[in-house]
Amino acid sequence: MEKEFVPYEQALELKELGFDEPCIACWSNRKSKNYYLYFGGIEYVEDEGYVNPMKGTIISAPTFSQAFRWFREKHGISVSISINWEEGIGKDSSYGKYACSLQHKSYDESIGEFIGVFKRYEEAELECLKELIEMVKENEL
Repeated sequence: MEKEFVPYEQALELKELGFDEPCIACWSNRKSKNYYLYFGGIEYVEDEGYVNPMKGTIISAPTFSQAFRWFREKHGISVSISINWEEGIGKDSSYGKYACSLQHKSYDESIGEFIGVFKRYEEAELECLKELIEMVKENEL
């Protein structure tokens, strides 16, 4: 189930960019340096007494769908992950199967950016998310 959620590092970067949507899970480092996924969201974890006394150790864990929706609504960037039908996607091929690209509607023209081709869908999702974060950080839009 954890693969449905944005990893801790990217969730933290999203928070720094202003992501503040309600989420059904959160990341917490309750008693160690490792972060763990808790279900029920931040309010649930706080109510149950799981909060580490160190400030800032719990952050929302959005799903990839939530994160992509936020970028689309707040920054006008859409993600497209599709099957790459190019030659070489057979079972034994080392060529990627999923193509990832971003579309940003800026003024009256649509700007597309090809991110890459990946063997696994989850890898394509993560790389798209990383690219979205960098684009917004660098104010390329």
